[in-house]
Amino acid sequence: SYPSPRLQNQCRFFVEMGADLVICQHSHVSGSEETYLGKKIIYGQGNFLFDWNEQPDHWYKGFLLSVEFDKKRKPKYSYITYTQSNECIGVKKMDQNSGSEFLQQYHKRSEMLQNQDFLEHEWKNFCKERAYDYLSILRGHNKYLKFLNRRTGFVKYFYNSDTLANLENVIRCEAHRDVLDAIFDHFKDSHLIASKKFLWR
Repeated sequence: SYPSPRLQNQCRFFVEMGADLVICQHSHVSGSEETYLGKKIIYGQGNFLFDWNEQPDHWYKGFLLSVEFDKKRKPKYSYITYTQSNECIGVKKMDQNSGSEFLQQYHKRSEMLQNQDFLEHEWKNFCKERAYDYLSILRGHNKYLKFLNRRTGFVKYFYNSDTLANLENVIRCEAHRDVLDAIFDHFKDSHLIASKKFLWR
């Protein structure tokens, strides 16, 4: 629900360079927003049409941002809240009560963006909770397995097209790469990778 420190700095840089509005996507969850130098930055509107069963409740909720500019380029914003791909396929506008509750939670989260210590803490916790998921995707071989693989090519039995696509995604996507950077910063001087538990410094 919150931007990584890298993403926040990048979006603020866009504003400093003259952007009137910055909207981020890909987070699969309605995020938060802030006003920086008088300009709005939206950190995630949530999924719009992502039909995937048995996901957390937030997966199925999101909003569209409607923007109108007057002749002086002053924007007027309104929020269109919706649910999607849950009880039925497609997108459905939330009723007034549900929409109001959704936006109240959204703006409450957004207030916390002013607290840099909170944002840093949330980011570290997010990375900590997903550390072994990412390390599992990036499973590596020691020198002996590398040698054996060069001789036999056994790795082809472990990496199908879906596996390779997931690996490519976490490396090329900025959002996933932010998590990897944080994980590597923690683990590079640690011997806790082989342990079932680790403490986040």
